Amino acid sequence: MLAEAHTRFVGDPFEARAGDVDSLPLKTGEVDAVLANMVLHHAPNPPNAIREMARTLKPGGKLVITDADTHEHEWLRTEQLDR
Repeated sequence: MLAEAHTRFVGDPFEARAGDVDSLPLKTGEVDAVLANMVLHHAPNPPNAIREMARTLKPGGKLVITDADTHEHEWLRTEQLDR
């Protein structure tokens, strides 16, 4: 995923880092925006994950979260580690 992101954002002020949702590899107040797509339903503790994302934002920064609401598919929990 990171390699694909780098090919799509060539020349843009973009940097991708891999990390754990409960301990992001970012300093407090380091970034202008956090984009979290389809992350929370994998997080062990979604409220903590949101707090961690917010921690990394500069004052006035933007947090954008998109995710699934609910589902009844057990295979998603077992095969995709949904919670």
